[in-house]
Amino acid sequence: MVFGISEGEIDISLKTTRFYPGQEITGKVTLKLPKPKDARALRIAFYGEMPGTDKYRKVRRIFEVNKVLAEERTFNDKDSFDFSLTIPENCIPASVGFYESIMNTFSSRPNGWFVHAWLDVPLELDINKRMKIDMVPKPAGL
Repeated sequence: MVFGISEGEIDISLKTTRFYPGQEITGKVTLKLPKPKDARALRIAFYGEMPGTDKYRKVRRIFEVNKVLAEERTFNDKDSFDFSLTIPENCIPASVGFYESIMNTFSSRPNGWFVHAWLDVPLELDINKRMKIDMVPKPAGL
């Protein structure tokens, strides 16, 4: 929002917010725009975030998977785009137990996993939405 005027919103719909390494994230991105908007692209990404390595870098991204949902064009209100992103097999799930949370203090495990969609608008602020998801260990036998 700039000067109180809404530039628009993005809605991300997922069937679940709980995933494991190697699983496919499927969903839909829907635009909510007050007027048609020219943009370079509509993108979707999956990534993990970890604490930064120095005082200038608060967080750093890991295991980032990006996809372009739509190339440069004019986007309209209620435009919807289905998507799928495959989570890397080698990403480390965030822990849930007390012992593991203590160990994470000394390890390089991510502190958050996200699905992020954004409309890349030239010379304006991008319109974006970020949704936190849960990562769990891969079930035995899969």
